[in-house]
Amino acid sequence: MNLISHPKYPAHKHLSLSADINIIKDKCHICYNVSGDIEDIIISDERKAQFRDELWKMTCFEMFIEYDDGPHYYEYNFAPNGDWAAYHFDNYRDGMRPINIMQPEIVMERDIGMIKVDVTLDITDLPEGPLNIGLFAMTFSEDDRSFWALHHSEDTPNFHQKDCFLYRCTVR
Repeated sequence: MNLISHPKYPAHKHLSLSADINIIKDKCHICYNVSGDIEDIIISDERKAQFRDELWKMTCFEMFIEYDDGPHYYEYNFAPNGDWAAYHFDNYRDGMRPINIMQPEIVMERDIGMIKVDVTLDITDLPEGPLNIGLFAMTFSEDDRSFWALHHSEDTPNFHQKDCFLYRCTVR
């Protein structure tokens, strides 16, 4: 699926971004691909693979999950260096709290003109049923930033907007 950059923060230097998701039983696999002039995209070299708040302030990839059109939803953040975060919200931007999940496996490949981030996330603790999923990304360079989504519905980037959760599937 192709992600589009927000009009107020257009993709710098001819970037394109796509994401693929595959859910099988208790695992969620996501592959994010950034291609184009990637040389100045900032990615942390610190490789600790730990829970870290505020990953959205740097180049990172995200997934939001809403179950059965309910008011509550989950947010997952994945940094290319292996850091991650997971949160539960009771309602739109309300009641945010970290959730304890198994550490996701995050593997980054970087080559000329491309960055690939593969994420494997254990979802055994999440309820079964229909899912609405949003896939998002932020890319940062020294003088630029871009916000990517399957769809943008507001004048400013807002990944919490449920009309941006466009991927539908059912977990059994």
